[in-house]
Amino acid sequence: MAKGLPRSLGKSKAQGFQNAKTSLTDIPLSVSAVGAGVGFGSLSLDDLALPEGDVIVLGIVANLSFTSEDANIAATWSGDFSIGTKATIDADLVDDDEANLLPSTAIGPAVADVIASARYAAVPVEAAQILELDAPEPLKINMLVDAANITDASTGVISVSGDVSVAFVKLGG
Repeated sequence: MAKGLPRSLGKSKAQGFQNAKTSLTDIPLSVSAVGAGVGFGSLSLDDLALPEGDVIVLGIVANLSFTSEDANIAATWSGDFSIGTKATIDADLVDDDEANLLPSTAIGPAVADVIASARYAAVPVEAAQILELDAPEPLKINMLVDAANITDASTGVISVSGDVSVAFVKLGG
């Protein structure tokens, strides 16, 4: 094999370093409000999973845009999103592993229903820790829509487009 980048990448993968990427085009993410609260929901990136075993995440980059033409979500909506190894179960992004890869990040306000594409990057808190995964774990995009921007006790849909890349090391066999 010739010297240079292809050779280096070949060596790094053999030593456990990996980079995975997925692209999204108008993938629906449902958010639900309980009563007059914040809307929340998750999107599982099933084709972007960390492998079973001991994994150290080195970094994550997401280039994403968010669109909602749903009548239950205001045209100038705002919210927050994160990427983690677990789906959000409530109206915050602070529970275990909901934001362990890309921390909660404010987005918006939307202009005519659209939050334009932006680049989000992080060296996750987990980079200094080993994730012990019992099975392959798809990454999750977790979303909140501010309470003032979603109809009370309703569900709305946000379309997600862009790409997400994650670099990690798989330890052991």
